[in-house]
Amino acid sequence: MKSILLVGAGQLGSRHLQSIARLPFPAEIFVVDPFEGSLAVARERYAEIETGAEQKIVFVQSIEQINAVKIDYAVIATTSDVRFDIFKSIANKFSIKYVIFEKVLFQRLSDYADAKKILDEHKIKAWVNCPRRLYPFYQKLKNDYLVASSPVEFNFEGGLWGLGCNSIHYIDALNYLTEEHVISVDSTGITKNIIKGKRERFIEFGGLLSVKYSSGSKLTLLDNEQQNTSTSLVSIKQNDLSVSLEEFSGAFTISIRDEIKEQGVVEPVFQSNLTSRIILDIEQFGDCGLANYSLSMSQHVPFVGALLKQYQLITGINTEFLPVT
Repeated sequence: MKSILLVGAGQLGSRHLQSIARLPFPAEIFVVDPFEGSLAVARERYAEIETGAEQKIVFVQSIEQINAVKIDYAVIATTSDVRFDIFKSIANKFSIKYVIFEKVLFQRLSDYADAKKILDEHKIKAWVNCPRRLYPFYQKLKNDYLVASSPVEFNFEGGLWGLGCNSIHYIDALNYLTEEHVISVDSTGITKNIIKGKRERFIEFGGLLSVKYSSGSKLTLLDNEQQNTSTSLVSIKQNDLSVSLEEFSGAFTISIRDEIKEQGVVEPVFQSNLTSRIILDIEQFGDCGLANYSLSMSQHVPFVGALLKQYQLITGINTEFLPVT
């Protein structure tokens, strides 16, 4: 029987749990969250799913309440402010084989190298859940349309979409499409208005973020604070290829030299269907389609560093922590 640990049972964590429930092999599942309200939501959502195999599930408010020694899979779906400490605690308490981290990984830059050291010392394989590289639409673009070794321009524009907490998804997506590495992140286009985040203790940014990649590809992310939040537009260009995707509606068009090649609506991809697929791939191949920790770290560090610098300049606060989640 496989042992699976889910730390963080909030809105996203409970969706991970629903997907874990669909796994076709027997599992002992430990769900940890300090808030009884979050555990209650997780219980309800777990009960909505017809489990794929025999499962034993335990809901607790503290890691110390778990008596297991070995954990096959740990999914860390906490907020970013506590994620490193949680990871350090479970790595010391359990013998862990695989870890799936949520993003933004950590708020403090030094935690990235420290987490890598822990992973290496404990021989843990880890991935970061930026799942656009698993979406059929992006896989279609990479496999059927994009040309290797030719720069790509990727633009995303929306209003109040969470530039601080969500930019890493697009940074990772362009890495997937081009296999180029991030070389710089320019945050000087960030507006000086710090936005209160959806969660208490966290903030957001508006304005422009620009990312350059190793072979000339560029990513531009615009959060227009005045724009209608129902607009969420992806634009991708390479040579004669032009792609547009409206994320909320799923409507897309793929054109070459202004001739439409494909047009339609993308089916939404939900986390409640993804986590089981990720785990099954790891079971079968020892790997999955997500970026591994080292690759994601190479994207997170310049991104978090650039936003942290702007945050310090805007607020005048000398801090090591970037309060995005």
